[in-house]
Amino acid sequence: VQTSLEYEPQSRCLFSGGIDGTLCRWSLGSLEHSLADTRKGHHKQAINDLIAINDIDMLASASSDGSILMWDLELMKPMRTFRAHKKGAHKLAYSDDYRLLLSSGLDQEACV
Repeated sequence: VQTSLEYEPQSRCLFSGGIDGTLCRWSLGSLEHSLADTRKGHHKQAINDLIAINDIDMLASASSDGSILMWDLELMKPMRTFRAHKKGAHKLAYSDDYRLLLSSGLDQEACV
């Protein structure tokens, strides 16, 4: 079951996050998905939100396990992990003007 989607126009890829914490990349040019484009085990619970950050070619993912991962778009590899929410990270937003990633959590907290 997919719980979140994010389209990244520069690569023409759709990213999906699953209820089991799996991140997938789908090429919209060919509408194909391969096992090489699937990442499991980095999030331990559902991925609630995804956001592409185009100025640094990264994707952020927020999970019910409380972690926020920053993924390299090309390598599909997590480059940084933030542990901001004790009860789970729910929603992400990015400010282009200030280059800040913001998150809201199930713990009723907002983090920058």
